[in-house]
Amino acid sequence: MSSLFKAIKAAPIRHPVIGGSSFGSLDHITLMLIAQAAEIDPRQLRYISSNGGRDAMDRLKNGFGVAVVSGLGELLHAHRDGEVKIVGITSGERLPELNGIKTFREQGVDVEFANWRGYFAAPTLSQNKVEKFQRLCADLDASDTWAQTRRKYFWSEHFLTGQALREFLEAQNKLLQKGLRDLELQ
Repeated sequence: MSSLFKAIKAAPIRHPVIGGSSFGSLDHITLMLIAQAAEIDPRQLRYISSNGGRDAMDRLKNGFGVAVVSGLGELLHAHRDGEVKIVGITSGERLPELNGIKTFREQGVDVEFANWRGYFAAPTLSQNKVEKFQRLCADLDASDTWAQTRRKYFWSEHFLTGQALREFLEAQNKLLQKGLRDLELQ
């Protein structure tokens, strides 16, 4: 990873990074966060957007960039097939299923960022229905089927509701707004 960052720092235009999604997306913001933590000016980066992980891999194979930033689930097959080497992950800890892959923090790049999903409802939904949906989601989260799905795609468990969810969303909102400002997209 340090060799990749050194090359990008020295000549960012000649070392573009391909993202699995559009400009201003989570992939683009993730690259910006990694770059900042590695003391690379994110405005100097050359980000090439693509239409998903497979398209990003095709662009990498065809020499359009030197690296790909995308979700692990989108590129895991390419890693297993020996098409790419995963140089780091943005999770807080190593994934038990891929214990040989270091986090960026372990490699001296202080960045942690996750791609998460949520269920949201209209503010007019009754409290009774909100609680019903929260119980339904909690039951799903505790199910064996969901645990198997998380393991299959290497998704971390991160189930939040209520105040903990609000605090998480506020922190994520601040981080994403900062990312978009730093990329001069907001």
